[in-house]
Amino acid sequence: MAGTVAALARSRWCRLPAGVTARHVMGLGPVCGLGFTVAPFVNQLAYRDPVFIAGARTGVLDAEVFGSAAATLVFATRSPTAGAIRRADSSAQSV
Repeated sequence: MAGTVAALARSRWCRLPAGVTARHVMGLGPVCGLGFTVAPFVNQLAYRDPVFIAGARTGVLDAEVFGSAAATLVFATRSPTAGAIRRADSSAQSV
């Protein structure tokens, strides 16, 4: 997801909204991986062998944990523009 958005923005096919940086897009990429939550249920339909089911479930859960951790790291670190955006918003509201 992050790669596709970056490619589209660079090709000028689309623009990122005001205040959205590449850092936000990179943080959103791992969040998209959380859609795997339905995969453990679907793998029971795809596989009959309990070993395959357990392996698929473990892989999906590992991917979810990694995606959550990666998104948390990206979003938890303060963006250099975050302070400027907040200051601009608060000054616009006080006018």
